[in-house]
Order: sequence, then structure tokens, then C-alpha cells
Amino acid sequence: MLKVKLKVKIIILILVLTLISIIVYLFIMPNGRMFRETKYEIPLSKREQLENKRFLQEIFVEAIKVIKNRWENGDLEGNYTKNLFNCPEEIVYKSNIDDFYLRCNPNYIQCFFSSGAGVSDPSIKIRFADKEYSVVVNPIFKEVPAYSTKKRFYKVISRSNSEGDEIPTYGIMMNISVKEFPNYSLNFILENSCDEVYLPQRLYIYRGVTKTLVWDNFERNIFVDRFLVSNRDVLEWIAYGSDQKDQSVVIPTDRALWPFPATNLSIMQMKKYCAFRGKKLMEAHIYDASSVLVLPSNQEDPFAVDEIPSIYPWTKDVNNSFIYNYKQMYMKNRGNSKMLAALDLMLKEEDCDIAYVRDCVDRFPRKLYSGSSSSWMGMSELLGGEMEYMRNVWESNNNLKLSSRFLDVLSPWHELCKRANYSQETKEISVETAGTPIYDDINEIAAIEKPYKIAFRCMRY
Repeated sequence: MLKVKLKVKIIILILVLTLISIIVYLFIMPNGRMFRETKYEIPLSKREQLENKRFLQEIFVEAIKVIKNRWENGDLEGNYTKNLFNCPEEIVYKSNIDDFYLRCNPNYIQCFFSSGAGVSDPSIKIRFADKEYSVVVNPIFKEVPAYSTKKRFYKVISRSNSEGDEIPTYGIMMNISVKEFPNYSLNFILENSCDEVYLPQRLYIYRGVTKTLVWDNFERNIFVDRFLVSNRDVLEWIAYGSDQKDQSVVIPTDRALWPFPATNLSIMQMKKYCAFRGKKLMEAHIYDASSVLVLPSNQEDPFAVDEIPSIYPWTKDVNNSFIYNYKQMYMKNRGNSKMLAALDLMLKEEDCDIAYVRDCVDRFPRKLYSGSSSSWMGMSELLGGEMEYMRNVWESNNNLKLSSRFLDVLSPWHELCKRANYSQETKEISVETAGTPIYDDINEIAAIEKPYKIAFRCMRY
């Protein structure tokens, strides 16, 4: 009986001691807390990781702003115009190439972050919490043999070579890290916002050969390419596009020719390129709306229609055009051989900047990516230069801007809204008015060298 009582007392003592231990742990020990206040303790290393990530996010955001500014504005230091670039595999300096060419240009991004754009240290300095950090762009993307054997600082992406609505129609992916925190890096995407201009929503007139139509783009956002598609652009499509089976596109190996318009693509290849950029081939009525000058008095009224079209993109007054004045001087002096010989000297370099006609070819270098020939809403390379193909939804046989460097300044084709017909099947150019060929133009077209060099541009809704 005594043994039983002793066992009971021992058990009670053990329970009492256990209870005391629990109370001491919860209420007396320094780290003890009541059950209702207890929290899961994250290991210190994990907490540091999370804090570092939050800290780095703010640095990354500031760094991306700097890189975005470089992407959209190009050579901020003006080193290109000083011929201080040293990246011949990416960018070749030519005085006739405006530095606008470097904006939203992945090859410039490669050049800059390879320390080839006249800046010895391309890392980005971000001051945060009273301390300076160095953000570096990492060359982690695969090399492109068409450029060089070096790893790239970017990867071109588009809807055609990537999946998901979050992917932009066209852009570049880059990777950055902070030198002081080498274990962390971030991928981000920059969209191209440089090479297209917005067509304001309003009424427009299409003035064709057989019909004149009033149309509008209300509740539609239309963006058009500022410049013609270049050889560099096409090379990029071949390197990064999902459909790379067509090897018939020949890109000049001379890097100095990359900024020039691409003129050897078939119509199908033109469409495929535009699709790679998330766009479609330029349409004739959109082209006219973007190039024909809108009367300033009517620009604020989207329902006003300009009944008097401009024939030149840079002026409403024909008397302010060197083309018109040149023709007038020619008509006045047709019987004076000395005056006609001196007439060529009237042509100035600034005239050729806005319309590079045949008379300019042997006298002045052709300016590319220049805004001097821009239309009222920013589209460039409109008269002279290259012949340009476009899709015509209302008059399919009027699809070619014939004004080009192949026609002299006296040609009647150096006007807006004038188009010829290019046949992909026959690879011939013809001219029609209301279905009847204009035979007076045969000699002028026959003088254009073959195979025809035809450029193009894209647009998107």
C-alpha cells in the first residue's frame, strides 16, 4: 500500500515539475512567448536574402531607367559624330548616317556595353542609402555569327519567336547584376519605341487613280514606321526570326551598308519581316495620310477634310519646293544650252537631303536617318531615295512609289500620291491611269536599272 502511494506521489511530482518547466519557458525565459504570440522564426540567412532582394529591386529599377534612356536616345555623349566608336563588327561610322540610327538599335547596345562606344566604363553607378553601387550588364546571351563570335548583351524577342501576351511585339531582353551582390541578377525587356510614329485620329482623303475616298481612323491607333526597313533590320530578322529557312535574302557583308534600306526582298519576305516585328506591310492610304500635309488650320478639327492636297511632304506652297522651281527654270531656258548646263549647279545639298533624286547621286552623299525630309507627323524618306512598295487595298495595281534616285529632278513622279504598279510575277513596272497605260512613261521606267531595287516599311494597328 505504501509503495502504491509513493508511486502516485512521484507521478504527481513529475507532472508538477513539467508544468513548472513549461511556465518558465513561456513567461520567464528571454525568448519565451505565450502561445498566442509565437511566430515562426525565419533563419537569419534566409531573412538576409529577402532583405537583399528588396534592396536590390530598388537599385535595379533605377538602373533600368538609365539603360532605357540609353536605348531610346542612343549616343548620349555624341561620340558617334566624333568618330570615336571602336566596334566595327556592330557599328561603322559614316558622316552621312544620322545618329538617330543608334536609337533602339541593339547593335549600338552591344557596342556600348562592350566599351566600344567611346565610354571606357559602361557600368551604371547608382547611389542608394548613402552608398554607390555598380550595376553591370551581363553578356549571357548566345552569339550571333552574322555579327561576331562574342556573347551578346541582349536577345531580340518578338511575338514570332516567343510565346505569351506579356511578350512585346518586338524588344530586347537584357540581364543585369550588382557588382557588390554577385549572386543576384535580373532579366528585363525593353520595347522599341523609337522607329514608329502615331497617325492622329481624324478624317483623311485617299486620292487614287480611279477613285477618291474619305476614310477615318477614329477609335483605331495606327503606328507607321518612321524610316524604311534597313539591311541591319533584315539581318536581325534572319538571325532571330522563327522562320529562318529562306536563305535567298542576301545582306551586304560591308557593315557600312547596314543602315541603308533593304531593297532585295520579295513581297512575301517583306510581309514576313513585318510580321516578325508584330506589324504588317505599309498600306497606300495610310502612307498618304502620313505624308500628305494637313492644313494647319484644320489639324485641331478631326472632322475637317483637306480638299487641297499637298504634292510635297515638307510644304503646302509649291513655290517653296526646289523641285517646282527647278522645273520652272528648265521651262524658261529650254532653248539656252548654257543656262541648262548651269542649271545643275542650282541643286544644293539641303535640297538633296529632302529628296535624293538622280541629279544628287554624283554630287552629294545620301543622308540616312535624317529628319530633314519628315512629313507633318514624322514619317521620313518620302520622295527620292528608293522606290517603295506598299499594299493598296483599293487600287491593287497602284502599289509602288516610283519617285526615287533613279529619276531626275524634272520627273513628274516626284510628287505625293503618285504610284506605279509593280508585278511580283513578271518583275516589271507599269503605269496606268484609269486602266489605260501611259506610254509616255515607258522611256523613263526603262532607264531604271534592273533587277529593280525596291524598299518597304511596316505599320501596325
